[in-house]
Amino acid sequence: MPIHSIWGQKRRTASPTRSLLMPTLGAGIVIALLLSACSSAPESLESASWQLTDLGGVPPIPGSVATIQFDATGSVNGTTGCNSYSGPYETQRADIEMGPLRTTLMACPGALGVQETAFFAVLERTTSYGIEGDTLTFFNSHSDTIATFTRLSNELPGTAWDVTSYNTGTEAVRSLIIDTQITLLFGEDGSVTGNASCNTYNGTYQLEGDRITIGPLATTRMACQEPQGVMEQEMQYLTALQNSAVWAISNTRLELRDSGGALQVQATPGE
Repeated sequence: MPIHSIWGQKRRTASPTRSLLMPTLGAGIVIALLLSACSSAPESLESASWQLTDLGGVPPIPGSVATIQFDATGSVNGTTGCNSYSGPYETQRADIEMGPLRTTLMACPGALGVQETAFFAVLERTTSYGIEGDTLTFFNSHSDTIATFTRLSNELPGTAWDVTSYNTGTEAVRSLIIDTQITLLFGEDGSVTGNASCNTYNGTYQLEGDRITIGPLATTRMACQEPQGVMEQEMQYLTALQNSAVWAISNTRLELRDSGGALQVQATPGE
């Protein structure tokens, strides 16, 4: 998805202004103007990961999580709520240019597909940004707000996650059965709760740096027959969760691994 550069146009319009003003301004005034301009530079985009809260005046589809993250190497990545994407970006003060972007090729039915199309269109039309508190705002060339995001925490306590895959205990990592959901919530009080596919569960967790201890866990005792394999999935997930020894949040994704480095649980931000 090519995005046309805006730098050349801005340089051409800025040069005549400089040539007219610079000979007539005193050195002190010039320095003051430069200092004022520098003070208005926005916070670094790399300071956080961001979750979409408004797309062209419309909130994200309930249950979908669209994100964006910028790293210091000039790469932008995230998810649209359906597919993941990545590509280059450039900034010049508050101006920004993103793309071309590459995406995964999952089918996005109905409203998810509409949201994804609108999301990429917004990224293509974004020419500047601003950060105020925990809010990132994208603007088009007319300085209209076209998207807003909220800062995601890189701390674990007080976060909620939707599990996307888990270790089956046979050295395999498996995605969830279609039409099932597993949630994972880390309370600020050291509690861990969620839905394991059929039953709800609760327990405790302890952190020491990037080390984590989870459990023991207690669950309700419902027996679910549908979809096929859901109870096996639940048992394997709860075992994997309690096998977790190391945690990390990267590119808005939570990964829990055992002491040997094997992935146990992977999750994306939930509600």
